Amino acid sequence: MIKATIVLLAAHIVIPLLTRRSAAERHALWTATLAIAAMLPLLTWLLPSWEPAWAQRAADVWPAAFESRSAADSAGDIVIRATAIEADPWTFVSIVPWVWLAGCAILLSTLTRQALRLRRLTASGVEASAQHHAIAARVAGELALAAPRLTCSDQVRLPLAWGVRHAHILLPRSSQDWPDDRMWVVCAHEMAHIARGDWIAHLLAEIACRVYWFNPLFWIARDRMNRDS
Repeated sequence: MIKATIVLLAAHIVIPLLTRRSAAERHALWTATLAIAAMLPLLTWLLPSWEPAWAQRAADVWPAAFESRSAADSAGDIVIRATAIEADPWTFVSIVPWVWLAGCAILLSTLTRQALRLRRLTASGVEASAQHHAIAARVAGELALAAPRLTCSDQVRLPLAWGVRHAHILLPRSSQDWPDDRMWVVCAHEMAHIARGDWIAHLLAEIACRVYWFNPLFWIARDRMNRDS
């Protein structure tokens, strides 16, 4: 976790200084930072720890050099063999994993509820007009994507898009009165997010924040990533 914190701290120092770079480039850097920081603890646990060859040779030599002396020193010692180990009472260290798991479960459940709410809004909405669907299909064609599904709902105020190849765009009910040029701009904006894979990146960032909920640097990086998006 220390390595992940160092990566996040470095990003929080460097990326805000890149004011001359585009928001898309800063967004890509925040995405890469969150991915690296989230994977580092897992890789540290899965991959074998590296140690130089000289350290391994020294470890191999150490027992042989002191074996005779240790045996001589312990010749007159009394050996006590334990038959049972008394269980220690719960300490703070033993409770920490359970607190972490409880926090992950609660926060992941809130993310699941948000996803289900988005699904309900899409299911309860009304289909956009055929003209607006035609505009969205032309925009998607220019980006080499499948035509999205447009749904209007009076419970959203701003357009939302999600999906990979077959995108869904949820629009406010007022979009039914939008002129064609405004619908073209909105569809181009939302489909650009789909083409860039922002929905997947943001979903993974939300999951990472909930897994490492105790580290505020993850949440701050998520917020800056959303801003640059």
